[in-house]
Amino acid sequence: MKEKTQRFISGFLGAIIGTLIGFVILILSISNADVYGNLADWVGGVGTILAIIVAVLIADKTAKDNSEQAKKDRSANLYVDDLRKIIGFLTRINYDRNIDNLYKVAKFKFNPKEREEIRGYFVKDTGEFLEMRVAPEIQTIIYGMASEKRKNFQADLNIIMSELIKVMEMNAYSQTFDDREFIDRLNRTVQGYKNMGKTIEKEINDNSNFD
Repeated sequence: MKEKTQRFISGFLGAIIGTLIGFVILILSISNADVYGNLADWVGGVGTILAIIVAVLIADKTAKDNSEQAKKDRSANLYVDDLRKIIGFLTRINYDRNIDNLYKVAKFKFNPKEREEIRGYFVKDTGEFLEMRVAPEIQTIIYGMASEKRKNFQADLNIIMSELIKVMEMNAYSQTFDDREFIDRLNRTVQGYKNMGKTIEKEINDNSNFD
């Protein structure tokens, strides 16, 4: 707002000064044409100068507009590259056939080995500790985005991370292991990944530059 006001004042003052100069030129040309030249000479000269000034201003504005557009295009391209990297990580998780099928057949009681196998689609057992599959890499990419882009994925990412942490805390060999809670948490994780995939598809379509 302040910048617009300053531009308006500058333009207004310029118009006043230009008008005053025009009147002075007009008076001088009429009162003493032999010394200062006639009105046509002055109008022609001023017109040429104004044409040059306008041409320079237009060229400068065009250059600035092109520079801003180039920056926006580079930013959009980097964003799309990040989205495609996330898609690459999402394709490493084979969850549809397993978790969705468990919900369809409504089987929620597993032995410890089955729990480890199901969990293994989302969590890797190194022998010393458990670690999430692909989620940390996706999180790193999302956290590297600009804040206005990051918010497109933050809610689903929070669900994925929180549910997987709870799954990792569950002891597959515990006598009190809650298989229903186990599958419910993994299903919410799946839905988070699916929602993220849909958002990515939309964002790629919205931000890709097509010739």
